[in-house]
Amino acid sequence: MSSAVASSLRFASSSMPNEARNGKRDVDHKSRARLEVVLVAASAARRAELHDALTSRAALHVITSFQSLTSLVQAQIASGVIVFDLPERKSREIQSREVENFEALLENPALSAVVLIENAERAPVSALLSFGNVAILGAGASVDELEAAIIASAAGLVTLDQEIASHIAEQLPHGFAETRESVEELTRREIEVLRLLARGFGNKGIAGRLGISEHTAKFHISSILGKLAVSSRTEAVTEGLRRGLILL
Repeated sequence: MSSAVASSLRFASSSMPNEARNGKRDVDHKSRARLEVVLVAASAARRAELHDALTSRAALHVITSFQSLTSLVQAQIASGVIVFDLPERKSREIQSREVENFEALLENPALSAVVLIENAERAPVSALLSFGNVAILGAGASVDELEAAIIASAAGLVTLDQEIASHIAEQLPHGFAETRESVEELTRREIEVLRLLARGFGNKGIAGRLGISEHTAKFHISSILGKLAVSSRTEAVTEGLRRGLILL
């Protein structure tokens, strides 16, 4: 991977749950196993385009493709990296259903995803990032960038195109940059919870990993949001990265 490609992506989290690391999609670099890729795109032409591009890469193996996430959910794919071409022109109802399907798929720790979007302002970027191991790239991303994002997603990284990362930064509350250094320090347990949030765990997963109740997990998350002066989990992870609380 060239340094130019690496610099064009932003890596937001480097760890992945043990369940995924020990699952079928474990990447063994010594054996040079190829990563299994599942394509989802409404257009047959777009699926063919992505298929041709990715099958040219020795590290990747496109195993199948689908017209929609609904079809993918029904197929019950056990593991792999989903490359989802998110159409821009969809009704709010259809987009909401797609997001629900996406969330259901990524509850499986052996699945991760790369989402291709046309317009960051119209795409549900925050919702997508809240699901865990998700990369978000522009629809016009190069094959090199797409391959890098797939490999990163399989390794538990959250990656963002530079323009999309800038868009997210612009959505942060006014005064965010000026106030973030003066916020209250997090406890050791809260930092553990924050790092699990960055790895894509929900309340139940956090509770299981730390041996606490879901109610306690929710309490810690609420405390984290308050101390970091943010209003969502995605913003909390972003602030945690800025303050060096989440290790890359």
